[in-house]
Amino acid sequence: MVTVRDLGAGAEGKTPLGGPIILHSSQGINYLPNIVAHELVHVFQSQYYSRYFVGYAATWFIEGTADFYSELVFNPYNKSVDVHYLSVPIDASDDNSYYNVKYFLKWLSETYGNNIVGDALSQRRSKEGSLLDENNLSVAINELNTSDDINTAFEKYCWYVMQNPDKTVNSEIKAKMETYISKSSSGNPSYEHVSNPSTTFEDKKTFFTLSDYMEPLSAVYFVMRSKSSEDARLVIAPADVSGKGIIGTMSYVGVGKTSADYQGKHTVEQDNGLSADVPRLNMLTVKNFKKGTAVEHMLYHPDRLAQGLILIMDYYILQVPKVTWVQPASTGSGTRITWQAVGNIGRRGGIPADYIKGYDIFDASGSKLNAGKIPVTVGVASQYYEISALDPSGKTIKDFTVVIEDKYGNTWPEITPSNNSSDKFKKLYVRIGAEFSSTGPNENCKTQTLVPYPMTFESLIWLGNNNFTGTMLYEGTTGKWPVGTVTGQISNDKPPKLNLDISLSFPETKIKLIDIPNIGVENEYNCSDDAAKHSLVSFYELLFGCEFTQDTVKTVNLIQATFQDPY
Repeated sequence: MVTVRDLGAGAEGKTPLGGPIILHSSQGINYLPNIVAHELVHVFQSQYYSRYFVGYAATWFIEGTADFYSELVFNPYNKSVDVHYLSVPIDASDDNSYYNVKYFLKWLSETYGNNIVGDALSQRRSKEGSLLDENNLSVAINELNTSDDINTAFEKYCWYVMQNPDKTVNSEIKAKMETYISKSSSGNPSYEHVSNPSTTFEDKKTFFTLSDYMEPLSAVYFVMRSKSSEDARLVIAPADVSGKGIIGTMSYVGVGKTSADYQGKHTVEQDNGLSADVPRLNMLTVKNFKKGTAVEHMLYHPDRLAQGLILIMDYYILQVPKVTWVQPASTGSGTRITWQAVGNIGRRGGIPADYIKGYDIFDASGSKLNAGKIPVTVGVASQYYEISALDPSGKTIKDFTVVIEDKYGNTWPEITPSNNSSDKFKKLYVRIGAEFSSTGPNENCKTQTLVPYPMTFESLIWLGNNNFTGTMLYEGTTGKWPVGTVTGQISNDKPPKLNLDISLSFPETKIKLIDIPNIGVENEYNCSDDAAKHSLVSFYELLFGCEFTQDTVKTVNLIQATFQDPY
């Protein structure tokens, strides 16, 4: 029986499984065929949901399949997208979402075969079938493609929506998802996901946090835009790592309008070295994120059997700290370099102060001039740093670059050292020793080979042109202590070589090692320099109380030389 009542407000039907069909419509006769077809599907669905198990009839699947089948017969009368679609789980009983499940089912039928929905319904009547429609749909997918199930299908569907804005209603889906995440859709406080409603960066708004409880088979989508006057590096950082390995991520620089705009285009994830197939949540950065740039960003939870996750993501921009003044240092010796404080660090809308590790200063050759990281001063318009050994004569702001670094090691702007390996390191770790034929009263001296002990050159200060100086520490079994100083230089060879001038304090001797190859690779460097041999003999005689003769020294060797510990 079909009953059409007076044309009240709205366009809807109220049909229980099995009927009767009851309609209300103010949309006019043109819309009645779709509505009747939708309600008629509910009548036929009763054969799959017995009266004893009607409570297991999932609303999302009941309504989604009714719209799906009605639109196979008649042209869609309603192509709009509900505001919660994909932002809540695909299997959620949410009347602002479940009618749009037809779009997911339509994609499934186009991807896996026209019978996919019917196969899922048929599963309910099989011995192996489930009372849960999502299980039956997953089985139907897997029978048509053994490598897929509802999880992988949902993941592929998210990619389809992202990469095909001109197909079906995908562009509107993305627009509604962005509305949802910016909490402007309903005014309900539970939808307040973003710490600052806008995802647009400006000079004073350089940071926001996304905090969301992300349920399985749901997604998040929004676009980040820049209105900042400065070129910047966009950083996307998971503040809570619980979603790593589960949450999928997909981002593009620029928002495409057609499928062709995405063909052959790399994702931000690929540019950051993540898997191109199924990238999972990780740190991402986008260089040259400047005014007018947009980055679209989707996160999705593709594991139906996993728990929901509290997703906390930080988004911020590192701006260029412009050098504004170069002048003599206040002490009268050296150079003071002043730069503009950027990022609104430590202030409302800005990057939290503990997210920034500090600044470094580089000269025009790419050599770092400061010995340690320069800390950020909060609440100032500019900062300065004085370098006592640097002559300011003839120097201008163009001769220096200030680089900001965050707590993860991301820097901006990028510096490309000119044949200079010295800008990244503060410690040189080496092992220097010798082989002896020994004489003397001490038992320790009777071994043919004296095991070399590690020497560590720390607190390195880079003097420019690949030259450095530092303190030499001896690492013994009970600790380490200063035993001298070192000066050195890295050559411009490829790979570079290392020259060292070591001054020992006890006894007061010097060791000169020339052209040590393969910095950073463990290797044995044999030294034929007699002066270096004599110096090490004196050092080990004092250290171990042995008596050695110069002609018993077989070789002086440097076992390893490698730079360590980024600032």
